[in-house]
Formats: sequence, C-alpha cells, structure tokens
Amino acid sequence: KPLLAAAPLLPAIGNHDYRRHARPFAQDNDMMVYDRYLGDGRGNSSATDCGSLRLIILNYPDKGTLPPDAAQMVWLEAQLGDARKAGLKALLFHHCPCFTSTCIDWAVEDSVLPPLLSRYSDVVLADFAGHIHTYERSVVDGVTYVTTGGAGELYEYPVNVRNNPWQVFATDALHLCFVQVNAAKITVRAIGHDRATIDAFDLPLR
Repeated sequence: KPLLAAAPLLPAIGNHDYRRHARPFAQDNDMMVYDRYLGDGRGNSSATDCGSLRLIILNYPDKGTLPPDAAQMVWLEAQLGDARKAGLKALLFHHCPCFTSTCIDWAVEDSVLPPLLSRYSDVVLADFAGHIHTYERSVVDGVTYVTTGGAGELYEYPVNVRNNPWQVFATDALHLCFVQVNAAKITVRAIGHDRATIDAFDLPLR
C-alpha cells in the first residue's frame, strides 16, 4: 500500500492477460481483470508526460498483433511527432520484444517497431518489453531495446542460442529494472533477486 499510494501503475498488457491466447484476441480478453483497459487487443494504448519524458504504453501483446498499418502505429507515430515538437524524450513500453538471442523466434518481431523508432532516434531513448523470460539489451540506430521478462520464472529458452547482432548484454536471471531519472540522464539498472546489479546503462536527456 505505501508504494502503490505514491506510484502510478501503468500495465503493459501481454499474451497471458488473454484467456485463451487466440489471435487476433478479438473476444478472448479476461473481462474480470482487464476488460476496460484491454478491449480487443488492438486499441487502448496510452501516453503520459512526466517532466521532460513521454511514457508510452503500447498495446502490443504478441507477434503478429501489430501490422505496420495498424491504428496503433499511426497513433504511436503521432505521439512521437508531438514529443519531438515539444522537446520531449520518449520511453516506450509494450509486451512483445523486438530482439532476442533465444530460440523463441515466434515470440519476437523486429520488422515493425524498429524501422519506425529508428526514424525517431532523436526522441526515443529506450524500448522496454517482456514476453521472453530473460534479460537482454540491444542497441539499434541509437535506440536501446530491453527485454526484461525475468520477474516471475525462467523458462527453458536460454540466451545466446542464436546470433543477435545488436546485442550488448544478455543473461538468464530473475530480475527487475530500476529506472532513475534526473535532469541530465536516465540510469537503468537490472537488479537480480540477490540485489546485485546485473546490467546498468545511462541514457542522456540532453
């Protein structure tokens, strides 16, 4: 209660928030949990400005649910364009990751978001996603992509099984990402369950 009383909760919905995992999730959302927020899996994205940052939550649960001409992509580009005009930097959050070195190629999608985010590399600092239960950091065209799916349990799909040419760091470990923001930079630390820092990097705000 003390934490939730002072911190906003901005959920990035994923495939396990749908009852039967069916595509394109038109009727399978769990109405008892996320019905108002989740809708049909195609809408209900949100954006919140906090100081010099725009926090963008994209409803993108799984591979194949965000075609390049989707309404969410039009909405996302409008958010990034507005952020550029306002001099804001953006952090993007969603469920389906863009890159992985695991063998789970059916759970990643690098053909939709990276081309758009590369055009807005002056705006987008980092892209955070889950889905794959590992930690992996990649950098493409100045945008940092973080797969952070190690909060619950580790699966039998380890990192570094296949080549990820954009990888900076990867590990199989239970973790969470701790993000600190000041006027000059954002510091991100991946922290293991033993409280040790697994990975850390800075994102300049100026």
